[in-house]
Amino acid sequence: DERVSPRGRRAAVAWIMRELGLSAVDVRREDDEGYDNRARVQKTVFLLQEMGAPLGYEFPLYMRGPYSPGLADDYYKMTDEEVHVRAEKAEARMARYRGALELLRAEDVAVLELAAVLRDLEVAARENPGLAAGSPEEALRAMKPWATDEQVARARRLLDQLGIRRLALRQSSKP
Repeated sequence: DERVSPRGRRAAVAWIMRELGLSAVDVRREDDEGYDNRARVQKTVFLLQEMGAPLGYEFPLYMRGPYSPGLADDYYKMTDEEVHVRAEKAEARMARYRGALELLRAEDVAVLELAAVLRDLEVAARENPGLAAGSPEEALRAMKPWATDEQVARARRLLDQLGIRRLALRQSSKP
């Protein structure tokens, strides 16, 4: 289990933001685009952690899926210059996640939300087999009635492409 310092994880978040094409200003915007940018960062970091990226954020389940207040604190405090400088420091450590990040960047933010929630529900069902009545996908559809069949299929396919569905338990979501 690879541990990362708070400074190291902020550098990794800066790298993720840079690779997503987002500046500090982009995530602090107070409009719908800013909201989507923050959701994209949240779901991307969650899914990368599920792949094993050693970031150490906790992600309780909120209305829009897994959400980390600690991650929000980190990106709200960054300036554009810090994003640039910190991203360079994380390049060597995070470069192995570039292919996954390209998949995540190309996907619609609603599909990222569905993928993150589905992963969270799958892990919860595995960790507590007697708790859930029905499948994780049935729970997802109950929680997200707006989701189309195509969006749910894309979320499943994304988890498969990232290799996350094959992982038995969370790798590094819990510090």
